[in-house]
Amino acid sequence: MDIRSKLNLALDRAGYPQPGGDAGFRQLGMGAWHDAYRVQPPGSSPLVIRLRKPVIYGRTEEWDPDGLHEDYAPVGLYYQEANRVRPGICPAEYSYRIDPDLVFTIESYLPGSPLPLQSLTPGTAVQLGEDIGKFFRALHDRPAPIHGHGLLVWGGGEITAEFQTPPAEIWNGRYSRAWDQLAQLEASIPNIDFPALMEKLEQVVISRKHAAAPVSLVNQDITPENLLQQQALWVGLVDPVPALDNGTYYAAWFTHCYRLFLPSLNDAPRYARHQFGTHQEALRCIADGFEAGYTQNGPQAIRDLRMDEYLWALDLAAECLALLSDGLNGEMRLRRGSKEDVNAALEAAIRTLELCSW
Repeated sequence: MDIRSKLNLALDRAGYPQPGGDAGFRQLGMGAWHDAYRVQPPGSSPLVIRLRKPVIYGRTEEWDPDGLHEDYAPVGLYYQEANRVRPGICPAEYSYRIDPDLVFTIESYLPGSPLPLQSLTPGTAVQLGEDIGKFFRALHDRPAPIHGHGLLVWGGGEITAEFQTPPAEIWNGRYSRAWDQLAQLEASIPNIDFPALMEKLEQVVISRKHAAAPVSLVNQDITPENLLQQQALWVGLVDPVPALDNGTYYAAWFTHCYRLFLPSLNDAPRYARHQFGTHQEALRCIADGFEAGYTQNGPQAIRDLRMDEYLWALDLAAECLALLSDGLNGEMRLRRGSKEDVNAALEAAIRTLELCSW
């Protein structure tokens, strides 16, 4: 079945009329999991259809309806909650369909384009980041829509949280992992200042009260391609990966991504077209603006965010060590690049750990 036939079939199954001719269809982007198309049904507002790919990161997908519900149902919940914070920031209409011959999502089209890293001035990048940070702070300040912690999963025909255990157990596990990660760095990296890194981790464990903090609805995928701008204003968020977790911890995930993680993916085949390494200044300015918007420049809020960013940098360093030790399979080469790329990311993560302060 060709693409146009798939798009027409998706519209039909979602209850929308089909456009006549090719003018009603336009490709928006090609991702690892989906290809996205703008469609214009007659008499209707424009829509976006995302067609699920049969081969993802080089692997043919097995038929797993519950797993597909798990991928798509939480997105609708996230859009609903986000639009309560800022109406129109996410698609107002959203649905999905899972059939053996066709898996797709269909949602309102948001005008705008992914953050144009190549043309952002430092000032505009900071302003965009600040607005995004203010939004995420407002979203994280809302009570979580369901009980629990972790990824949103599908069970018993409804969305549930991955864990129902107290957050303290989650954080005790994260802290234990962090100490193990530091020990791995000490054993593997010559000339690392282990006592200084250990002292910083001790400060994080003592100072951050993660277990007592409320759980928020967070987004694990905040890359520039999922954040839309128009005329230098942030206008939309699409394609989230929702979870329930500590809001500041995931605000630090944003700043970690834009300052460190995304530039490390510059030569990874999955991300090479974005040239994140070439646009490090724009990414850094977005992160700086986000930090200001999220924390409102409050000294304690900045301290908390930077401490959590330390945990993410430690995660990255440990992950790079594991990849270098275990070897890169085909999927990881697509997602992370060559051995040399991973080694460069490891060095950048260690520099971040050594230089970070709060």
